[in-house]
Amino acid sequence: MLRVDFINVGDGDAILLRQWEAGREFVVMVDCGRPVVEFVPGSKRGSAVNYLMREGVEAIDVLWLSHLHIDHIGGFFEIARHVPIGKVLTAYLPPTGAKWIYAPYREEKTCVKLCDNLNYFLDIVDTCKALGVGVDMVAEGVWPPRPQTDGGTPGVPGSGAEKTGGGGADAVAVGAGSGAEKTEGGDDDAAVTKAGSGAGMTGGADADAAVTGEVRADHDACPVLEMHVLPFDTGMMARQRELFDRLYLGIPCGAEEMAAVSRERNPAGLRLLFTYRGRKVLLTADVYGEVWEDIVGADWCPVDILKLPHHGNEKSLTARSVEILS
Repeated sequence: MLRVDFINVGDGDAILLRQWEAGREFVVMVDCGRPVVEFVPGSKRGSAVNYLMREGVEAIDVLWLSHLHIDHIGGFFEIARHVPIGKVLTAYLPPTGAKWIYAPYREEKTCVKLCDNLNYFLDIVDTCKALGVGVDMVAEGVWPPRPQTDGGTPGVPGSGAEKTGGGGADAVAVGAGSGAEKTEGGDDDAAVTKAGSGAGMTGGADADAAVTGEVRADHDACPVLEMHVLPFDTGMMARQRELFDRLYLGIPCGAEEMAAVSRERNPAGLRLLFTYRGRKVLLTADVYGEVWEDIVGADWCPVDILKLPHHGNEKSLTARSVEILS
């Protein structure tokens, strides 16, 4: 069974995927919300770590960070303090010798926020190293990479996980503000369909436990769930990596260039497709709807569960992207 929880972290993303196969559990998390989730009376929003501990999640095998905005990476430290993490995956890693960045244009809000987010991310990478958690920069395709075996293009979804059998009846998704029995939303993030029982989950995480030990992060531990990084704009990604490297290494950058690249963090985010027994779950990060219009003819369309891009704001979908994905 695969269960997908869209955790209600307010303005931000935190998605939990749990697979149970043959008595084994494989846990994937995509983004982790903000450092602090503001309390709102009557709301069921809360921090990602509180939800993980309430659900009794004892370890995360793979944590994806879709892009470097605080509402997607901000909850990392609280999670890392309480829940062991096996592997962190991201589209960018700081260069050797990277140092904290002093924002060169303090009067430019976009530049200041970019530097703040990059400093936060550098601390995440350093913390992972200190804890012995692997951090990998990923390219498009299946993760972990595997040899081509069927004559097709390695890493391109469409005929891999769908061949593993089953009619997809065990793929479920719920809004994480509710219990598994809930089928409607209230203030929940998104209650897509009635969830299974989550059998095998017992107890809560020990807040005082040391974050150590091996966690599975390989295909043997994940025999059915497939994780795919969809193609991204290589030009935007290259500009982003080049500018970020210069900032980390103390090389001067212009305010206009910083602002332009900062605005590309959303459309250059990781678009992740999870396939499970013929069902497809598309996690879109903050990639605007117009970007999705480049996927015409993709053999993995349509999808069964779609997370609205960029928290469902006015740029999240276009009529054309809805037609393609649904």
